[in-house]
Amino acid sequence: MTATEVISKFRLLCLLQEMPVDDKRNVFVE
Repeated sequence: MTATEVISKFRLLCLLQEMPVDDKRNVFVE
């Protein structure tokens, strides 16, 4: 895993934590 992937996944996790549950479901479905 490259550093860029680590950073992007970390940012994604941060975004998911701020989102309502409905938005989380939409992200995982896509």
